[in-house]
Amino acid sequence: MKRICRLSDWINRCVQYIGFVQLSLMTLIIILQVFYRYVLGSSLSWSEESARFLFIWVVLLGASMGVKESFHVSVTLFKDMLPRRIKVTVDVLVNLLTGVVAAIMVVYGLSIAETVSIQLSPAVRISMFWVYLAIPVSGALMLLHLTARMVELAQTFSAVDKGDC
Repeated sequence: MKRICRLSDWINRCVQYIGFVQLSLMTLIIILQVFYRYVLGSSLSWSEESARFLFIWVVLLGASMGVKESFHVSVTLFKDMLPRRIKVTVDVLVNLLTGVVAAIMVVYGLSIAETVSIQLSPAVRISMFWVYLAIPVSGALMLLHLTARMVELAQTFSAVDKGDC
């Protein structure tokens, strides 16, 4: 069980580096576009589309990091008033529902990516499969991180039963 937690941590670190590189590339592309348009008087035909595709990947990979590190917005006012055992139960239910959404992202994201795979983007001329692949990849990463969190919650739940916490 510790392996899945270590795998989740390692993949999250890799996703952080990938996101950093993508965000840096996106910024560089936008700066180049501004330079070309306002200084040189012509624009790059591929810059806006490339930046948009990178942005899609950054956002969806960032969403998976948010699941891993609990960045997502949540209202905990009522949950904080509950006894510890019920808090853990609520956390399990929330993670299960999030897992359902992530599973839907994987299944339908793959279906959509396969459907649009024959379409090429107008400027960059890459298959739209690579753009839409961000949805199932993000969903799969979320499922991995949720599984690791569920392992940790199971350990917390057993510790609450024993009265250790």
